[in-house]
Amino acid sequence: MRTRLQKFAIHQAKTGEERERIYSFRYEVYVAEMGRRQDHADHISRRIHEELDPTATHLYAVSATNEIIGSVRTNIVKNCGIACLGYYPDLYGIPPESLYSSSITTKLIVAKDYRKTGLALSLACAIYAVGLQENVLRDYIDCSPGVESFFLGLGYQHKSWADHPEYGQVQVMELDLTDNTSLSRMHAKRNGSDARGI
Repeated sequence: MRTRLQKFAIHQAKTGEERERIYSFRYEVYVAEMGRRQDHADHISRRIHEELDPTATHLYAVSATNEIIGSVRTNIVKNCGIACLGYYPDLYGIPPESLYSSSITTKLIVAKDYRKTGLALSLACAIYAVGLQENVLRDYIDCSPGVESFFLGLGYQHKSWADHPEYGQVQVMELDLTDNTSLSRMHAKRNGSDARGI
């Protein structure tokens, strides 16, 4: 049985302390709960911090008791440069001529008790708004085959299959932020026509 989504707030991480809370949250979900292989997991400090983190925009959701219940990260290429993206431009097959108008969104995570409640959708809409504000034209993500319908519902399109170094075979998906139908779909979902997510 899933927890009914109650009052929550989404914030952008501005301080080192906020980011550290996110890195610890990642560890608790990916390693402690799911037992996933994570190349950057620090098992002593119980945190996951990656090369993409210092130049990323991090959003996180907190419950009424200030517990982190979800997070997402986006790297906007014009703000961080190509070097900070590591293997992702190649993995996602981003055309060189469109790199500086693109972003990559990763680490969309929701706490176990808040899955299928609409929290993932709220985080996705919030990160979409960040992209619009920054004049991003295309956003790229990767996902496992089990959750592609969530991203298709937001307007992402299947681009290719790729072999992710940590997760194995993933679907690379692309969102055209200039497509008004994607924007309309986001608004419709957020307003309750489909309030379910990861």
